[in-house]
Amino acid sequence: MILAGDVPALVTTTTGNVLEMKQAPVEYTLHTMAKVRDFMEMWLGSQIMHDTQQQSCTQNNQMTSVGYKSDT
Repeated sequence: MILAGDVPALVTTTTGNVLEMKQAPVEYTLHTMAKVRDFMEMWLGSQIMHDTQQQSCTQNNQMTSVGYKSDT
């Protein structure tokens, strides 16, 4: 007597499992790439904010040294 589990061609779950196993690394790689991209965008944003704050601080120092001090 031959059972369906004994013949690989008759086992329908094997194909689905193989496909799932092949898709899992691809999904993991894409997820990792998205995390890296998000991290890089956050880092770039922090660098831009830092540069903007430095420029603002420099401008404020220049304004106070020119004569925008209070008369008190």
